[in-house]
Amino acid sequence: TMSVPHAVCARFKVEQVFKFYWTVVAGLALISLILVWLGL
Repeated sequence: TMSVPHAVCARFKVEQVFKFYWTVVAGLALISLILVWLGL
């Protein structure tokens, strides 16, 4: 069985990774849209 602190820490790490991942994906998507809009 997992202890409560371990579960909380694991979930926090997962949320950090998702937040970082979505920030990167959103940034790349925004750059791509700008490049397409500029016709590059």
